[in-house]
Amino acid sequence: MMSDSDDELTAESSSDDDLVDDFSLSSEAAAERTYDEEDIDLGRDLPYTKSFGRVTVLVKIGELGKEKVDVIVNSTSQKLDLTQGALSKSLLQGAGAVLQQECNTKYPDGISAGDVAITSGGALDCKHVFHAFLKNWRSTNAKRVFENTIRKCLQEADTAGMSSIAFPALGTGFLAFPKDEVVQTFLACFKRFSMKYPSSSLTDIRVVLYAKDKKTNRAFAFYSMRTPTRIAFDTTSREISSVIVGNILVTLTTGWLAKFKCSVVVTTITRNTELNKGSLSKSVAVAAGPGLQAECSKKCPNGIHHGDVIVCGPGNMTSDNVKYIICGAVPRCDKQNTAAELPATLLCRVITKSLTEASKLGMNSVAFPTLGMGHLRFGAIQSAQALYRCIKEFGEKNPSCSVKEVKIVIYNLDSNLKSTIETFELVAKAHEDKVSNPAPAPPARNTQEFCMMKYTEEISTPTNWTKFKSGKTVKAWRIKQGEKPAYELITVDTATFKAVENIIQKTWDAKKIGHGRDAAGLDAINYTSLKVTKVQRLENLDLYEKYAQYQQTLFHKAGVKGLFEPLEKCPNVRSGQVQTSIGMNRMLEKELYPEINEFYLFHGTKPENVDAIVKQGLDFRMATDTAMFGQGVYFAESSTKADQYTDPRQQRDTKEKHMFLCRVSMGEIGIYNKSRKLKKAPCMESGCESDKCGHENRYDSVVGDGIWIFREFLIYERYQSYPEYVVTYQRC
Repeated sequence: MMSDSDDELTAESSSDDDLVDDFSLSSEAAAERTYDEEDIDLGRDLPYTKSFGRVTVLVKIGELGKEKVDVIVNSTSQKLDLTQGALSKSLLQGAGAVLQQECNTKYPDGISAGDVAITSGGALDCKHVFHAFLKNWRSTNAKRVFENTIRKCLQEADTAGMSSIAFPALGTGFLAFPKDEVVQTFLACFKRFSMKYPSSSLTDIRVVLYAKDKKTNRAFAFYSMRTPTRIAFDTTSREISSVIVGNILVTLTTGWLAKFKCSVVVTTITRNTELNKGSLSKSVAVAAGPGLQAECSKKCPNGIHHGDVIVCGPGNMTSDNVKYIICGAVPRCDKQNTAAELPATLLCRVITKSLTEASKLGMNSVAFPTLGMGHLRFGAIQSAQALYRCIKEFGEKNPSCSVKEVKIVIYNLDSNLKSTIETFELVAKAHEDKVSNPAPAPPARNTQEFCMMKYTEEISTPTNWTKFKSGKTVKAWRIKQGEKPAYELITVDTATFKAVENIIQKTWDAKKIGHGRDAAGLDAINYTSLKVTKVQRLENLDLYEKYAQYQQTLFHKAGVKGLFEPLEKCPNVRSGQVQTSIGMNRMLEKELYPEINEFYLFHGTKPENVDAIVKQGLDFRMATDTAMFGQGVYFAESSTKADQYTDPRQQRDTKEKHMFLCRVSMGEIGIYNKSRKLKKAPCMESGCESDKCGHENRYDSVVGDGIWIFREFLIYERYQSYPEYVVTYQRC
């Protein structure tokens, strides 16, 4: 499931001013627009196609569920009840019960407005169904949610490597969106996507209209006559700035690389010497003519390695004073082979080799693109750092070289053009001033700025996961898994085993065995310690995504209101910091975010509950309201306390037991020295402290810190914890 902040929605939609001019009517015209049947002939004007770069948009009348595409988009309810709504019913009937089952399993709490739930296609002729929940037109931010939903669907399809997607006319039914608004938004989003991802795998986009909805169909048909059929790409250049780097004049400019008049033009090529991957190499190949591809294939019939270059003639580009074209093999930033060198290292090698070859040939000017950006997935900062650093090092090591000028060409249809220019200018200035590391420093930890950065980040898997490795977003992993299980228990390595075992032993207190009502029967077993026999890490994509989404709400709260007080500084606290944090191994500590009071805490449970927790997480709804602090999920900072709950009081034994070591994000903590029967975290308003009031200012968690044997740690939100480690042990 996907979700974005309203800030992101605003930024996304406000950056499309150039799109609106192509497709929109004035608000007055849109409000009054009617479609005369004599002016619009549905038989004549539908279907129609539009081209946006490499993307072809087909608008047609038909049945969405019968489309043969990779992705079908569905508009559904917040609860993902596919028996509600004509479109959902139709898709459910075609896909079979598996569609509803997946929705229930993956999204038991439904989704929020603007989110996208992803399932398989069941018996439909597609790989995935993206289920979207939109707001009614009269609701706040309805248009922005609508725009962002289309964008999400396109981006997720691209991330998953899909080539085709089919939309219904979203928003035109009971959601009551104006027909013009729907058409304009669709077309603007499609155009922006084609510009932002010119080398995307997604090239076939369809809008499938319901035959009986004549008004909507006429609106789409009207725009077939009004909108341009193809984007005119701007190839004019504009110089931004120049600096001296390593005795070489480096000029930053925008434009079309194939149009630059330099002695040498550098482009990218695959290891199989193909020039048809990515808009950059394609544009150079088109300008140079078929001879360029033929020369590459002839010179390197067995391909080349990443980091290598091929020096070729100019082909048809001689009229632009180009003498040579250098084709370099750069790997994708997100496709690192563990046995190979880092993608960034290979990117730098291509830059340095290109300059070296140009110098050997006696050339005085070289034109580079923003090498690595686009389909190779390097960010602007990575590309800029590599280019300026390599140019600087090359110039300083070769002061007598023939290369005196380098142009760095930013593609002028880059959807983030302003940001890209600013990044390159910043890095250029840093290198001119001989700053060795031009990367802007990230916000310092334990600051509001850091919290806001974490709030806006895309959710990726943790760095210590080995099945669903870090480097991909959780959503990308979930799409890749398809119908395969999205969770797995991984037996940890020796270092992690020892780190977890260390927490258990350090928080163990044999003197407290059998003390307290919940420990009844334990003193009769005659044991003094725990022996850990196995530690498994739970890698559950669904649970972790929901946990990380909850964390983002806490990061936002801390970023806006200010950092939360750490537990040991909270008013009325008696026992200081959390025991599990004392002397914790750095391997575990680095995964936590103290900014939101995230801790490792224990949760003991009986054997029959382990499987359910692994699959569904810890659920406060399973607790009774008769416990000390009501109906919440209880955690312990002591393994001694957690051990009390791993078997029935009347059946204590020394057989194999299980406890979880969980990540718990406690946020703003309320400290209580007397028990309270709560159903949710209490109010923070002075004089209130109720769990039933309507005040918004509430604690996020509770710690019972009184005269009891152990402290109690409680949360009242289902996805406020993540059961990261399953610990198997025996009493001895």
